[in-house]
Amino acid sequence: MNRTGKRWAACAVCLVALGCLVLLGCSASESLETTEPLVDQRIEIETVPVQRSKIATTLETVGTLLPIRATTIVSEVDGVIRRLPDSQFAFELEEHGQRLSVPLGLDIGSMVQQGDVLVELDSRDAELALEQAEARLRLAQTRLEELQSWKRKEEVDQARAQVDEAQAHWELATVELERVRRLMATNSTSQGNLDAAQAVEAQSRAALARARAALDLATQGPTVEQLAIARAEVASAEIDVRQHQRDLEKTVIRSPYTAVITDRYVDVGDRLTAMPRVEIMQIVDPRVLFAEIDVPERFLGQVREHAPAEIYGPADAEPTAGRVELINGRVDPETRTFRARIGIDNRTGRLKAGGLARVVLEIASEAEAVIVPRRAVSFNNGQPSVFLYQPDGHVDRRPVMLGITNSEACQILGGVEPGEPVAVTNLALLADRSLVRLAAHPAVGSPRVAAREERP
Repeated sequence: MNRTGKRWAACAVCLVALGCLVLLGCSASESLETTEPLVDQRIEIETVPVQRSKIATTLETVGTLLPIRATTIVSEVDGVIRRLPDSQFAFELEEHGQRLSVPLGLDIGSMVQQGDVLVELDSRDAELALEQAEARLRLAQTRLEELQSWKRKEEVDQARAQVDEAQAHWELATVELERVRRLMATNSTSQGNLDAAQAVEAQSRAALARARAALDLATQGPTVEQLAIARAEVASAEIDVRQHQRDLEKTVIRSPYTAVITDRYVDVGDRLTAMPRVEIMQIVDPRVLFAEIDVPERFLGQVREHAPAEIYGPADAEPTAGRVELINGRVDPETRTFRARIGIDNRTGRLKAGGLARVVLEIASEAEAVIVPRRAVSFNNGQPSVFLYQPDGHVDRRPVMLGITNSEACQILGGVEPGEPVAVTNLALLADRSLVRLAAHPAVGSPRVAAREERP
């Protein structure tokens, strides 16, 4: 290599070295400029204040809607249906260009008031039977009146006169018999005349005995036995009349209470019998319903009479209020449940008997409870506790006693006071005296105080 080439090679080496120095300087400068600050070791948490409010826990289940009253209407007497009253419904039709309204008889959906006529039977047979019973009563009353009034004075005097007359006839017959006997002793008359005289004397003597008996009866009056028999006949006839009056009344069948007709099984012209029983229609009282539910055995003692409840029909967004009215005292050994019935004021007709309804039943509540969100409670060796935030930036683990608990909140019976802030996030990272910092967007709002528990 000549001298000029060596000079160019030396220059190239110098340039490469200079470039490396520049690159190293830039890299060191960038490294110094991008170094991160020290990491904040405090745990970020959100807090909410302990509150005082109502808390409740509820049971949600499905119940069957039962009417408070349901009755199958039958007839107590035999008869043919003569009339079914018209209902509030009518069938509209058009005939020869004219609109006609045909009223419909009582049928499903018809409302009836207490005492309204449901069915009328043909009453002619019952009316005839009543007339016969009334005639028998009048006859028995007449006989009793005759015995009680007995004989008038004129009738007694007449009986005495009949006795005197019979006495005279007997005495005359006796004298005649003695005369014929004397003639017979001298053979002055025949045996036939003697027999005739004896027969007349015997007849007159019997007539006298009858007249004297009639006089005794007229003066002594009826016996106690005669009067008792006559009074019994009158009483029996009166009962017979009342029975036939009731049978006549039963030919008109009325509603025993305000109700809605849910079924009708017969029509005009059908014959009804009391035995075997023929069902006419089914009615229910829709104004009050029972939602009957099966409550798991574990809730024994928690379901209380008069406890409030909410009832939702299949299409209801808003509940209908109810309360527990009846609780069965027996647990079903197969299902391990007991029945409860919730009374519902259904005068609006919003719910229908026989349907299903969702029931939300309050089983425990406290009006002025100290509460925290359920997510604020953690457990340390089985002991419930909360983390209480301190102003100097750390938390203290505070053991607490729990009361009513639902899916949203817990009642605190002791350990914290209303207004104190408790942590609700990152509880798994916290320990007693942990350093913390509050989140930029702390938790807001209050916990829900009621929750629903689905029954399996």
